[in-house]
Amino acid sequence: MQHKIHMQDQITNRIDMIMQDQQHWLLHVIEDLATLCFVVSIVAVGIIW
Repeated sequence: MQHKIHMQDQITNRIDMIMQDQQHWLLHVIEDLATLCFVVSIVAVGIIW
């Protein structure tokens, strides 16, 4: 019984880690997109001027 609970805890921890990794990855993607948009807008303003 104790072993089964331990296994469930490990699985839950694994899922939590995966979810955190995905959030971390998503934040990186959002940051990269924001940086890209910023650079593109500066270039666009430079071309328009």
